[in-house]
Amino acid sequence: MNILYGINTVTEALKARGRNFEWVAVAKERKDIRLKRAIDECRKIGVPVRVLSRMELDEIAGNAAHQGLVAATSAKQYSDLDDLVASRRGERSLIVVLDGVEDPHNSRAPVGRGYGRGGEGFGGSQRAPSGGKSHEHIAGARGIEG
Repeated sequence: MNILYGINTVTEALKARGRNFEWVAVAKERKDIRLKRAIDECRKIGVPVRVLSRMELDEIAGNAAHQGLVAATSAKQYSDLDDLVASRRGERSLIVVLDGVEDPHNSRAPVGRGYGRGGEGFGGSQRAPSGGKSHEHIAGARGIEG
């Protein structure tokens, strides 16, 4: 079981439909439109929603940076580069590949700019950076992780 957390990360992963969701947990103390949209998306696609305290979410996420939204999911399915190239939409495609990124926060700008320019695929090492955190906890852009 993989744990995703943060409003953008979880909502984009829900929209991308690239993994199975076991459940999504929301903070009972938080009531706002962004959280409501995430709950509505879960209900639309049949993902169970749990209402937990912030302390319980802190424990599941391993920190307090979850923004009131945590999800338990299957592992992300990665494609290899040959499959990505074979499935491109047009004659020309933009594929961004990152390697050796030590701080996963540094992947946000190239991924965001790539999508802004019509990028179809983003790749990188599946190993965790030196801090031990997976990219999936950081990069929320259209459900792209790693």
